[in-house]
Amino acid sequence: MHFPPSQIFGRTLVPVYYWENEPTIPLEDIARATGIPFKMAFDVVSSNREILNIIDSSTCKPIGASASLSSLSKRLCLGIDGIGILIFSLDHNRIKDRDIKERIMIAKRWLIAQVSSRLKVMGKRNQPRWDAGLSKEQSRELKKYFVRQKKKK
Repeated sequence: MHFPPSQIFGRTLVPVYYWENEPTIPLEDIARATGIPFKMAFDVVSSNREILNIIDSSTCKPIGASASLSSLSKRLCLGIDGIGILIFSLDHNRIKDRDIKERIMIAKRWLIAQVSSRLKVMGKRNQPRWDAGLSKEQSRELKKYFVRQKKKK
């Protein structure tokens, strides 16, 4: 997957930090490049904190679950998973700027294509597995999660 996707950022240059070979981008720059208010982006990240890897740009390490995000707000970085959640949470019909609205819609389509190209259609042979696009660690973690969910039922 190309990163950072020009479908999301257009021609806007953004700094890229790395955490475990995964590129991350500061939330401030994501908000600036997508044309959304920083507070809106911060609220989305805060409400999805349990599922996102939020990285501190000054240390390039994950921010602990007990740490206050508001005190670190200017140093928060997200990978493509967090950017995807942020993009999908935006209501593109409420964006006034036509160029930004169009870029957000294209970004949503691009992100959907990244996900749907990884899914297996039932009944067809010789398809890649649904988790072929995940890292080995991500695949293992998702499998553990699904096993826990089955045990709960």
